[in-house]
Amino acid sequence: MKALIISEDKTFIDTFDSYFSQKGFDTIIYKWLLKALDNIEEIRPDCVILSSSEYPRHWKTLVQFVKSGIGGDKIACFLYEPNPLSAKDDSKAQALGISGYIKSFAPEDLSVLDKYLEENFESKQIKNEINTSENIVKEDSELNTITVDNIISENSELVSGSGNFIFTHPLTGEFVTGNYFDKQSNKITAVIDNFDSLSFTPSMKIETFSTLSDELCNTVSAEVKEIINLNNKNFVIFELEK
Repeated sequence: MKALIISEDKTFIDTFDSYFSQKGFDTIIYKWLLKALDNIEEIRPDCVILSSSEYPRHWKTLVQFVKSGIGGDKIACFLYEPNPLSAKDDSKAQALGISGYIKSFAPEDLSVLDKYLEENFESKQIKNEINTSENIVKEDSELNTITVDNIISENSELVSGSGNFIFTHPLTGEFVTGNYFDKQSNKITAVIDNFDSLSFTPSMKIETFSTLSDELCNTVSAEVKEIINLNNKNFVIFELEK
């Protein structure tokens, strides 16, 4: 059995890595949700846990990908959420087939996870629960289409997490422009204009990388960390120098 843990928080990672290991799971840890999304089909986890507050937009897209059967069948998905979700998000979580919420790292809340795991992996009713959830999802127009464009459109609502950028290509000297739609720590996920006509490789260094967000301009050096292709759309993860 495999458990996929998605978080940038060390306490979160250490707690659930230890918990699932003790339960006999092999653990796979991702700090970058989009990369986990890219590898769901290869990972084929039996259980996924992530924090809805760390990924306020992405968690819905990832759970929908998982529940669509892309990564396998009967996958249990849990949200770590110390604070109650809004009524709207709770409704979406239920429609998507979330297996349960974990409110804290306290033993009594982790014991609730014990029950969830037993129900998801031992109860024959879980198949019916998943099928019911999938039918509800099909009726929800906001959740109906699983596309990479949905990831971008959802994140464009996050003012602090989206913006435009420009830099000079280190090999050709051409101006490169585009937009980023997600920012975590010192990394951003970006879409580059005219990507196919340009050459990018991991570890490529960019001396002057300028971002514009909410009319604030910031210039730093950067490095291409990863290039991800989802549904024939290329995303570039840049690491920004502080």
